[in-house]
Amino acid sequence: MPTAAREYVSFENVFEPHRSAGTAVARRFLGLVALAGLWALCTVPVVTWLAASAALVHALDGGTRSPTEALHAFREGWRRHRRRTVALGTLSLLVPAVLATNLLFLSTQGVGLAVVLAAGTVVLMLISTAMQLALVPVIVLFPAAGPRRWLQAAFVVAFRDPVRSACLVIVTAALVAATSALSPLLVPLCAPVVGHLAMRACLRQVVTGPGGTPALR
Repeated sequence: MPTAAREYVSFENVFEPHRSAGTAVARRFLGLVALAGLWALCTVPVVTWLAASAALVHALDGGTRSPTEALHAFREGWRRHRRRTVALGTLSLLVPAVLATNLLFLSTQGVGLAVVLAAGTVVLMLISTAMQLALVPVIVLFPAAGPRRWLQAAFVVAFRDPVRSACLVIVTAALVAATSALSPLLVPLCAPVVGHLAMRACLRQVVTGPGGTPALR
């Protein structure tokens, strides 16, 4: 074999692993972008945000998947959670809406009591956000449970380790603020990241019960 050909083959052998790793990373990134876009599309009706988020976490929970496999997993999760989560998703939207309205009203009042009530409302909004972030992975892990059990489990997951829950809320707010500053179109890209972090936080509170079913510690 000519020297030039040997050098070329050697060059290809050296960079082939890096090329394969780069291809895998690119495919993973494209899969996350596709999932983020699909999640944004499915949340357009608003009341379906919980089903879309559960489907997203369901797709991410399977580990490394190709973009096609991830989209199939999202569709499977969407079909599984769509109808059962509409009522709970609507309720979970009403709570922060009421709290935000109350906060706006109290902010227009100049008395000291209004300031105290406004501070309490902010705390309730943070608690509501932590609950909602915990609720999504709980639904994925306990698909056969009803809304009452989901809420109970989400409360336990969110407040058994309040420091981790607070960090998750802060990271979520920072991601949304950063992407919004760049472009509102980038906000859906936060969903896969937040979903992955929420599932990791939830798994720390869950053990495998009899028959391989998840159960709270």
